[in-house]
Amino acid sequence: MSASLSDWSDDPTAAEARITVHEAVCAERYAKAILNITEKLLPPLGLREFVGNYVAPEEWSALGIDPDRAEEIAEQAVEQANQAAQFANSFS
Repeated sequence: MSASLSDWSDDPTAAEARITVHEAVCAERYAKAILNITEKLLPPLGLREFVGNYVAPEEWSALGIDPDRAEEIAEQAVEQANQAAQFANSFS
């Protein structure tokens, strides 16, 4: 996307740099949103910092996820975390 838009700029290098920074900021916000939801889904598994366990429909929607799938996703997250814990414990 950056390259395509920079073609229309008077200073393609500067335009591409600004667009790249914007894309990185958006990606960072997306990652933070995913981590925030994950922290809310996994407290029953002993996470040290409890941030609540309610994920608002708007939080799901902001990630492009249908809020109606929240329960299914929460169940999968807990299942995967339990599997990861079992795997880690197999080395003890």
